[in-house]
Amino acid sequence: MIRRQFGGRYLRGTDDNPLFIVLGEPDFQLGVLVIGKIAGRARNGMEDNIPFFYDGIAPLMAKKSSATLT
Repeated sequence: MIRRQFGGRYLRGTDDNPLFIVLGEPDFQLGVLVIGKIAGRARNGMEDNIPFFYDGIAPLMAKKSSATLT
């Protein structure tokens, strides 16, 4: 869903976050640790709200701010 809306590319990460997506290149880099977020939702339940997390990405894309979202 994130990649369809914002483009980007997937990269390999670490054991905790084996896959992440980088958005905004070449102007800026917004890294989103997608697998870690999904695993957190599975472990913790509703407190790790994925739609809330997703909704926070659009404002950062508009600001063209480099950041890493976990």
